[in-house]
Amino acid sequence: LSGVRISDICARHNDSLDPYRAEYEVTTNYKDILSKKNIDGVIIATPASTHYRVARDFLQEGHHVLIEKPVSQHVSEIEELEFLARKNNLIAMVGHEYVYNTAFQKVKELLGKIGDICYVSGVDGNLGPIREDISPLWDWSPHMISMLIGIFGMYPQIVNAHGVKIDQKKNFFISSQITLSFGERIPVFLRVGSLEIPKKRTLSIVGTNGTIVFDDLALHKVHMYAYKDFVAKQTQKQVRYNNEKPLVSQLKAFIKSIKTGTQPLTNLDHAKEVTQIISTCEKLMA
Repeated sequence: LSGVRISDICARHNDSLDPYRAEYEVTTNYKDILSKKNIDGVIIATPASTHYRVARDFLQEGHHVLIEKPVSQHVSEIEELEFLARKNNLIAMVGHEYVYNTAFQKVKELLGKIGDICYVSGVDGNLGPIREDISPLWDWSPHMISMLIGIFGMYPQIVNAHGVKIDQKKNFFISSQITLSFGERIPVFLRVGSLEIPKKRTLSIVGTNGTIVFDDLALHKVHMYAYKDFVAKQTQKQVRYNNEKPLVSQLKAFIKSIKTGTQPLTNLDHAKEVTQIISTCEKLMA
Protein backbone atom coordinates (compact mmCIF):
# COMPACT_ATOMS: atom_id res chain seq x y z
CA LEU A 1 0.00 0.00 0.00
CA SER A 2 1.23 3.46 -0.86
CA GLY A 3 2.70 5.40 2.06
CA VAL A 4 2.88 2.39 4.35
CA ARG A 5 6.02 0.51 5.36
CA ILE A 6 6.34 -2.73 7.31
CA SER A 7 8.99 -2.31 10.01
CA ASP A 8 8.76 -5.40 12.24
CA ILE A 9 7.44 -8.95 11.97
CA CYS A 10 6.83 -11.30 14.87
CA ALA A 11 6.12 -15.02 14.52
CA ARG A 12 6.12 -17.93 16.92
CA HIS A 13 8.69 -20.00 15.01
CA ASN A 14 12.05 -18.87 13.64
CA ASP A 15 11.52 -20.80 10.40
CA SER A 16 8.54 -18.58 9.59
CA LEU A 17 10.72 -15.50 9.87
CA ASP A 18 13.59 -16.65 7.65
CA PRO A 19 12.22 -15.15 4.38
CA TYR A 20 11.91 -11.72 6.03
CA ARG A 21 15.18 -11.35 7.95
CA ALA A 22 17.03 -9.43 5.25
CA GLU A 23 14.37 -6.74 4.90
CA TYR A 24 12.66 -6.36 8.28
CA GLU A 25 13.37 -6.54 11.98
CA VAL A 26 12.09 -9.89 13.19
CA THR A 27 11.44 -11.55 16.55
CA THR A 28 9.65 -14.52 18.10
CA ASN A 29 8.51 -12.45 21.10
CA TYR A 30 6.00 -9.67 20.46
CA LYS A 31 7.08 -7.94 23.68
CA ASP A 32 10.29 -6.94 21.88
CA ILE A 33 8.15 -4.60 19.76
CA LEU A 34 5.93 -3.14 22.50
CA SER A 35 8.12 -0.20 23.48
CA LYS A 36 9.09 0.87 19.94
CA LYS A 37 8.05 4.44 19.22
CA ASN A 38 8.39 4.38 15.41
CA ILE A 39 5.34 2.11 14.92
CA ASP A 40 1.97 3.63 14.00
CA GLY A 41 -0.13 0.47 13.92
CA VAL A 42 0.05 -3.23 14.71
CA ILE A 43 -1.79 -6.09 12.99
CA ILE A 44 -2.50 -8.96 15.39
CA ALA A 45 -3.11 -12.32 13.69
CA THR A 46 -2.03 -14.67 16.47
CA PRO A 47 -3.98 -17.75 17.70
CA ALA A 48 -7.51 -16.69 18.71
CA SER A 49 -7.04 -17.37 22.42
CA THR A 50 -4.18 -14.80 22.53
CA HIS A 51 -5.90 -11.91 20.69
CA TYR A 52 -7.15 -10.14 23.81
CA ARG A 53 -3.85 -10.37 25.71
CA VAL A 54 -1.67 -9.23 22.82
CA ALA A 55 -4.05 -6.38 21.90
CA ARG A 56 -4.21 -5.23 25.52
CA ASP A 57 -0.42 -5.04 25.75
CA PHE A 58 -0.08 -2.98 22.57
CA LEU A 59 -2.91 -0.61 23.54
CA GLN A 60 -1.29 -0.07 26.93
CA GLU A 61 1.91 0.95 25.13
CA GLY A 62 0.09 3.44 22.88
CA HIS A 63 -0.20 1.54 19.58
CA HIS A 64 -3.20 1.44 17.24
CA VAL A 65 -4.28 -2.17 16.61
CA LEU A 66 -6.06 -4.22 13.96
CA ILE A 67 -7.11 -7.47 15.64
CA GLU A 68 -8.05 -10.66 13.80
CA LYS A 69 -11.50 -12.04 14.66
CA PRO A 70 -12.65 -13.02 17.19
CA VAL A 71 -11.16 -10.43 19.52
CA SER A 72 -12.31 -12.47 22.50
CA GLN A 73 -15.02 -14.90 23.53
CA HIS A 74 -15.76 -12.68 26.54
CA VAL A 75 -17.54 -9.32 26.31
CA SER A 76 -15.81 -8.14 29.50
CA GLU A 77 -12.40 -8.45 27.82
CA ILE A 78 -13.58 -6.47 24.79
CA GLU A 79 -14.88 -3.77 27.13
CA GLU A 80 -11.45 -3.59 28.78
CA LEU A 81 -9.82 -3.09 25.37
CA GLU A 82 -12.45 -0.45 24.58
CA PHE A 83 -11.56 1.40 27.78
CA LEU A 84 -7.83 1.32 26.96
CA ALA A 85 -8.40 2.55 23.40
CA ARG A 86 -10.53 5.48 24.62
CA LYS A 87 -8.13 6.32 27.45
CA ASN A 88 -5.12 6.43 25.13
CA ASN A 89 -7.00 7.94 22.14
CA LEU A 90 -6.23 4.93 19.94
CA ILE A 91 -7.91 3.06 17.09
CA ALA A 92 -8.83 -0.55 17.88
CA MET A 93 -10.22 -2.20 14.76
CA VAL A 94 -11.43 -5.78 14.37
CA GLY A 95 -10.73 -7.96 11.32
CA HIS A 96 -14.29 -8.63 10.22
CA GLU A 97 -12.93 -8.28 6.71
CA TYR A 98 -16.13 -9.07 4.83
CA VAL A 99 -17.69 -5.84 6.02
CA TYR A 100 -15.01 -4.21 3.77
CA ASN A 101 -15.45 -6.67 0.90
CA THR A 102 -16.28 -4.55 -2.18
CA ALA A 103 -18.71 -7.21 -3.39
CA PHE A 104 -20.55 -7.08 -0.06
CA GLN A 105 -20.56 -3.27 -0.24
CA LYS A 106 -22.31 -3.63 -3.61
CA VAL A 107 -24.86 -5.97 -2.00
CA LYS A 108 -25.71 -3.24 0.51
CA GLU A 109 -26.10 -0.70 -2.32
CA LEU A 110 -28.61 -2.98 -4.08
CA LEU A 111 -30.87 -3.60 -1.07
CA GLY A 112 -33.26 -0.81 -2.10
CA LYS A 113 -33.96 -2.57 -5.43
CA ILE A 114 -35.46 -5.79 -4.01
CA GLY A 115 -38.40 -4.36 -2.06
CA ASP A 116 -39.02 -5.42 1.52
CA ILE A 117 -36.69 -8.12 2.82
CA CYS A 118 -38.61 -11.37 3.40
CA TYR A 119 -35.76 -13.46 4.79
CA VAL A 120 -31.99 -14.04 4.58
CA SER A 121 -30.16 -17.34 4.39
CA GLY A 122 -26.44 -18.09 4.50
CA VAL A 123 -23.84 -20.84 4.70
CA ASP A 124 -20.23 -20.45 5.81
CA GLY A 125 -17.97 -23.46 6.29
CA ASN A 126 -15.53 -26.04 5.04
CA LEU A 127 -14.25 -29.49 5.95
CA GLY A 128 -12.11 -28.33 8.88
CA PRO A 129 -10.18 -26.74 10.33
CA ILE A 130 -10.46 -28.06 13.87
CA ARG A 131 -8.45 -25.76 16.12
CA GLU A 132 -7.14 -26.42 19.60
CA ASP A 133 -8.12 -23.07 21.10
CA ILE A 134 -11.42 -22.21 19.42
CA SER A 135 -14.57 -24.02 18.29
CA PRO A 136 -15.88 -24.04 14.68
CA LEU A 137 -18.73 -21.76 15.79
CA TRP A 138 -16.25 -19.03 16.74
CA ASP A 139 -14.12 -19.75 13.69
CA TRP A 140 -16.86 -19.48 11.04
CA SER A 141 -19.79 -17.41 12.30
CA PRO A 142 -18.16 -13.97 12.93
CA HIS A 143 -17.98 -13.13 9.21
CA MET A 144 -21.65 -13.88 8.55
CA ILE A 145 -22.88 -12.18 11.72
CA SER A 146 -20.80 -9.06 11.09
CA MET A 147 -22.24 -8.83 7.54
CA LEU A 148 -25.79 -9.21 8.88
CA ILE A 149 -25.26 -6.38 11.37
CA GLY A 150 -24.01 -4.35 8.38
CA ILE A 151 -27.16 -5.16 6.38
CA PHE A 152 -29.72 -4.47 9.12
CA GLY A 153 -27.78 -1.86 11.12
CA MET A 154 -28.98 -3.33 14.40
CA TYR A 155 -28.69 -6.15 16.90
CA PRO A 156 -31.11 -9.09 16.34
CA GLN A 157 -34.22 -9.25 18.51
CA ILE A 158 -34.24 -13.05 18.65
CA VAL A 159 -31.31 -15.50 18.72
CA ASN A 160 -31.66 -19.28 18.52
CA ALA A 161 -29.21 -22.06 17.72
CA HIS A 162 -28.84 -25.82 17.40
CA GLY A 163 -25.60 -27.74 17.01
CA VAL A 164 -24.17 -31.07 15.90
CA LYS A 165 -21.55 -32.87 17.95
CA ILE A 166 -19.57 -35.75 16.42
CA ASP A 167 -17.07 -36.46 19.19
CA GLN A 168 -18.78 -36.27 22.58
CA LYS A 169 -15.36 -36.05 24.27
CA LYS A 170 -14.68 -32.72 22.56
CA ASN A 171 -16.67 -29.88 24.04
CA PHE A 172 -17.71 -28.16 20.83
CA PHE A 173 -20.26 -28.36 18.03
CA ILE A 174 -18.73 -29.06 14.62
CA SER A 175 -21.74 -27.57 12.79
CA SER A 176 -24.32 -25.04 13.96
CA GLN A 177 -27.70 -23.90 12.68
CA ILE A 178 -28.39 -20.32 13.79
CA THR A 179 -31.71 -18.49 13.52
CA LEU A 180 -31.86 -14.73 14.06
CA SER A 181 -34.67 -12.22 13.77
CA PHE A 182 -34.12 -8.56 12.86
CA GLY A 183 -36.37 -5.52 12.70
CA GLU A 184 -39.93 -6.34 11.70
CA ARG A 185 -39.40 -10.02 12.54
CA ILE A 186 -37.26 -10.67 9.45
CA PRO A 187 -35.85 -14.18 9.85
CA VAL A 188 -32.24 -15.13 9.10
CA PHE A 189 -31.15 -18.75 8.72
CA LEU A 190 -27.42 -19.54 8.96
CA ARG A 191 -25.46 -22.79 8.81
CA VAL A 192 -21.81 -22.56 9.85
CA GLY A 193 -19.11 -25.02 10.77
CA SER A 194 -16.28 -27.36 9.87
CA LEU A 195 -18.35 -30.12 8.28
CA GLU A 196 -19.28 -28.40 5.03
CA ILE A 197 -18.33 -29.98 1.69
CA PRO A 198 -17.47 -28.27 -0.59
CA LYS A 199 -16.37 -25.04 1.06
CA LYS A 200 -19.10 -22.38 0.98
CA ARG A 201 -19.58 -18.74 1.87
CA THR A 202 -22.91 -17.60 0.47
CA LEU A 203 -25.56 -15.14 1.56
CA SER A 204 -28.98 -14.78 -0.12
CA ILE A 205 -31.19 -11.79 0.66
CA VAL A 206 -34.73 -12.50 -0.52
CA GLY A 207 -37.09 -9.55 -1.05
CA THR A 208 -40.58 -8.95 -2.37
CA ASN A 209 -39.25 -7.71 -5.74
CA GLY A 210 -35.94 -9.49 -6.07
CA THR A 211 -33.16 -11.56 -4.55
CA ILE A 212 -29.47 -10.71 -4.15
CA VAL A 213 -26.99 -13.59 -3.94
CA PHE A 214 -23.47 -13.06 -2.59
CA ASP A 215 -21.11 -15.99 -3.27
CA ASP A 216 -17.62 -15.21 -2.06
CA LEU A 217 -16.04 -18.23 -3.75
CA ALA A 218 -17.49 -17.51 -7.21
CA LEU A 219 -15.64 -15.61 -9.92
CA HIS A 220 -18.54 -13.14 -10.09
CA LYS A 221 -19.60 -12.76 -6.48
CA VAL A 222 -22.86 -10.77 -6.76
CA HIS A 223 -25.98 -11.64 -8.76
CA MET A 224 -29.44 -10.13 -8.60
CA TYR A 225 -32.71 -11.74 -9.66
CA ALA A 226 -35.73 -9.51 -10.33
CA TYR A 227 -39.39 -10.57 -10.17
CA LYS A 228 -42.88 -9.17 -9.70
CA ASP A 229 -45.62 -10.98 -7.82
CA PHE A 230 -43.03 -13.74 -7.46
CA VAL A 231 -42.86 -14.34 -11.21
CA ALA A 232 -39.44 -13.86 -12.81
CA LYS A 233 -39.13 -10.80 -15.07
CA GLN A 234 -35.61 -11.62 -16.20
CA THR A 235 -32.80 -14.08 -15.74
CA GLN A 236 -30.06 -13.40 -13.25
CA LYS A 237 -28.18 -10.13 -13.59
CA GLN A 238 -24.43 -10.17 -13.03
CA VAL A 239 -23.54 -7.11 -10.96
CA ARG A 240 -20.34 -5.11 -11.52
CA TYR A 241 -18.25 -3.93 -8.58
CA ASN A 242 -14.71 -2.90 -7.71
CA ASN A 243 -12.81 -6.18 -7.36
CA GLU A 244 -10.34 -5.05 -4.69
CA LYS A 245 -9.26 -7.79 -2.29
CA PRO A 246 -11.08 -7.60 1.08
CA LEU A 247 -7.84 -7.60 3.09
CA VAL A 248 -6.57 -4.63 1.06
CA SER A 249 -9.83 -2.72 1.63
CA GLN A 250 -9.64 -3.55 5.33
CA LEU A 251 -6.04 -2.33 5.61
CA LYS A 252 -6.94 0.90 3.82
CA ALA A 253 -9.76 1.45 6.32
CA PHE A 254 -7.35 0.84 9.23
CA ILE A 255 -4.82 3.33 7.84
CA LYS A 256 -7.55 5.92 7.20
CA SER A 257 -8.81 5.58 10.79
CA ILE A 258 -5.29 6.07 12.16
CA LYS A 259 -4.71 9.17 10.00
CA THR A 260 -8.11 10.79 10.61
CA GLY A 261 -8.89 9.53 14.13
CA THR A 262 -12.32 8.32 12.98
CA GLN A 263 -13.79 5.05 14.19
CA PRO A 264 -13.80 2.16 11.69
CA LEU A 265 -16.99 0.27 10.81
CA THR A 266 -15.67 -2.74 12.71
CA ASN A 267 -14.66 -1.10 15.96
CA LEU A 268 -14.78 -2.81 19.35
CA ASP A 269 -18.44 -1.88 19.81
CA HIS A 270 -19.23 -3.81 16.63
CA ALA A 271 -17.06 -6.71 17.86
CA LYS A 272 -18.97 -6.71 21.14
CA GLU A 273 -22.28 -7.21 19.32
CA VAL A 274 -20.85 -10.09 17.27
CA THR A 275 -19.42 -11.70 20.41
CA GLN A 276 -22.71 -11.36 22.32
CA ILE A 277 -24.61 -13.13 19.52
CA ILE A 278 -22.11 -16.01 19.28
CA SER A 279 -21.95 -16.36 23.07
CA THR A 280 -25.76 -16.60 23.20
CA CYS A 281 -25.72 -19.27 20.48
CA GLU A 282 -23.11 -21.24 22.41
CA LYS A 283 -25.17 -21.10 25.62
CA LEU A 284 -28.33 -22.20 23.80
CA MET A 285 -26.53 -25.23 22.35
CA ALA A 286 -24.84 -26.28 25.61
